[in-house]
Amino acid sequence: SHAINTNCSAAHSRQALSCKMAVEYDKFIESGKKWFCHVDDDNYVNVKTLVKLLSNYPHTQDMYIGKPSLDRPIEATERLGDNKM
Repeated sequence: SHAINTNCSAAHSRQALSCKMAVEYDKFIESGKKWFCHVDDDNYVNVKTLVKLLSNYPHTQDMYIGKPSLDRPIEATERLGDNKM
């Protein structure tokens, strides 16, 4: 594993989190790897088991494996001051 310096804000705002995820995903695309796994810092990963699980799915199709953080859909926009997007 490795760390990526995103140069994004350390805040937990939607904008900062989106920035971090975008940099992660860009690095994944550049890598040519088959799978992208985003794991938060409070999770543990059994890599051997994860690889076994992923081998059951085609890497050529988009998959979401996991549990959503929210029990409802999120809004794709965030209102800023003066209703600016």
